[in-house]
Amino acid sequence: MRRLTAVFIALVLPAIAGAFPASISQARTTFTPSERTIQMFGQIALSQDTTKAMEFFQLATELYPADYRNYDRLGALWLAKGDKVKARSYFEQSLSKNPNNVIAKEQLKKLGP
Repeated sequence: MRRLTAVFIALVLPAIAGAFPASISQARTTFTPSERTIQMFGQIALSQDTTKAMEFFQLATELYPADYRNYDRLGALWLAKGDKVKARSYFEQSLSKNPNNVIAKEQLKKLGP
């Protein structure tokens, strides 16, 4: 959990440090960010750096492994990068979390056997 919190802080603090420099430097507590917060930062990062976005969505899968949508996002990002093996793995994980997931089914069908 400490590693995950450290990853979140390393990814998010640079983005918000300018707005809250005093309070951030004085904070001495740890927290687990909400899934929605992580997803929001992942969506924001998509427009600037897909690697950072992937790190956010990976963090979301580690902290909130039951949510199939984060696996869909990672599958789509790996597919966009051309890595069909990793994309397939994430879409399969998504489908295992939600067998009714139409997006994962469609993507796996497109990827073929």
